[in-house]
Amino acid sequence: MPWDGKGLPEVITNSSLVTGDSSHYRSHFGAWGRKLFEHRKAGMPELQSTNSAVTTKMWPYIITRRCQGKMLAQIRESMSRKDSQSLASFLGEHLSHLHRLPLPPFETALLTDLKPNMGWLTAPNTLVPVPNSSCFATECVAFISTLVIKKENVIDRLTKWEVPITKNLMAKIKEYLPDDLEEFHLLCEGKTCTWVHSDIMDDNVYMEPSTDSASDGSCTDGRVGEGVVKSWKPSYILDFSDLTIGDPLLDLIPIHLDVFRGDVSLLKQLLLSYKLPFTKKEPEQMQATDSKFQRLSYHAMCYCILHDEDVLSAIFSIWEGLRSANSWEEVEEKVWGELNNYNGFS
Repeated sequence: MPWDGKGLPEVITNSSLVTGDSSHYRSHFGAWGRKLFEHRKAGMPELQSTNSAVTTKMWPYIITRRCQGKMLAQIRESMSRKDSQSLASFLGEHLSHLHRLPLPPFETALLTDLKPNMGWLTAPNTLVPVPNSSCFATECVAFISTLVIKKENVIDRLTKWEVPITKNLMAKIKEYLPDDLEEFHLLCEGKTCTWVHSDIMDDNVYMEPSTDSASDGSCTDGRVGEGVVKSWKPSYILDFSDLTIGDPLLDLIPIHLDVFRGDVSLLKQLLLSYKLPFTKKEPEQMQATDSKFQRLSYHAMCYCILHDEDVLSAIFSIWEGLRSANSWEEVEEKVWGELNNYNGFS
C-alpha cells in the first residue's frame, strides 16, 4: 500500500489501533500508546473486542534475523529432565534481564485519556492517590485501570469461553477479586511495573542440540544432521509482538502453565535464576498481616482470572481435580502457592 512516510498509513488510521486525538503522544505505537489501546479494548463489549483484536496483527514490529533450531513445542517430548531444568534456569535468567530494562518516559497525556470515571484526576494531568492506599509507581496507572475494567465483564467473558468450572466457583469470582479501585491499588502496592513479554509459550522458545548431542557430531548452528539428538539447550525467546508494561508476575503465567505444564519444581528452578523481588516490601512486611493482598499467589490468580486469554481452561486441564474446588483460594494455593515461598534477592 503506498505511503509517503509522513503521518500514519491509511490502513492504520482506518483501524481501531489509533482512535481519537493521539497527536500528543511521542509515538502512536510506543509503549504507552499500546497501553492506551489495551485499556480501550478492555472496555469494549466482548464481540467488538474480539473483532478489534484482529487489528493488533498490524501492530508494527521488525524481524531482524532468522533463528536456527526447533521450537520447544516440536521437541519437548524428547527432552530429558536435565534439559527441562536447564530451560527453567534459562527462562529465569532472561526474564530477569527483560524486567530490569528501563521503561520509556511516562506519557502524562495517558492520564487524561483513561476512562473519565476511574477517579484518577482532580486537574489535567494531575494524578491523585486513592484514600488509604500507599504510593505506587505512576507507570502502574494504566495497568490498574485496565484490570478494573476487565472485572466489569469477567463473568460474561468466562461464560463465553465455556470455562469448565462449577456454578459455585463462577458465583464466587467477583467476591474473590479486588472489590474496587482502592483494592486494585493493593495489587501494585510496593511494586514497579516492568516490560512484560506476555507470550512465552512453547512455540516461542527455540531449542538447539547441545554441541556433543548428535551421535555423528553433525550439529552446527542448531542444524542436526543424521545423528540422534541426545540433549537440547535453549537458545532464543521469540515473538515480542505482545510486549507491554505491567506486573512482572504476568510473564510467569504462560511459562508455568504452557512451558512447565504446572511443574512446580521447574517454577522453583526459574525463580532461583530470576533473582529479583516481585515487590519492594521486605519479607517481614509481607508476613506481618494476613491480608490476601500480601500473597503473591493471590496476585497471580487474579491475573489468571482477568487474563485476555482463556487461562483458566488451561489450569483446569492440568489440574482436573480443581474443577470441583470449593473456593478460588483452593485453586490459588494449588497453582501458585510456591510463589509465597519466594522472597527474591536484593
